[in-house]
Amino acid sequence: MSEDGEEEISQSSEKRGFMDGRLNRPAFFKCWLMYLAGLFIGLLFAFSIDSPGFLNIVVVALSIYGLRISVLRLHDLDKSGFFVLPLIFIAFIPNIGIVAPISIFIGFFFLLFTPGTAGPNQFGPQPPVNKKN
Repeated sequence: MSEDGEEEISQSSEKRGFMDGRLNRPAFFKCWLMYLAGLFIGLLFAFSIDSPGFLNIVVVALSIYGLRISVLRLHDLDKSGFFVLPLIFIAFIPNIGIVAPISIFIGFFFLLFTPGTAGPNQFGPQPPVNKKN
């Protein structure tokens, strides 16, 4: 194998972190549909077996998944994932935490409808767009 081929393999198999990369709008929407499906199925199963422990596992797992896809979408907008933190902290402030669902709803539509950065940015190359043949 030539040196160029070895270099391509090493670059393509580069390790990436859990919160690295970008997520375009269609993929973000599909991920949120999967999130809602997982939430629905998880809640049905947790209530059918009457297990609060399983319900806690479902909530924590889906919270991590929702945080991850929100951070990846922010990366596509060339923004830091730390922009998600205020939404998380608002939920824990007494008497103000009631606005957290409203702010999350507004943030979801912002991430869904704002176009991403064209071309590569500091978080990686532009995600591929689905093309029909």
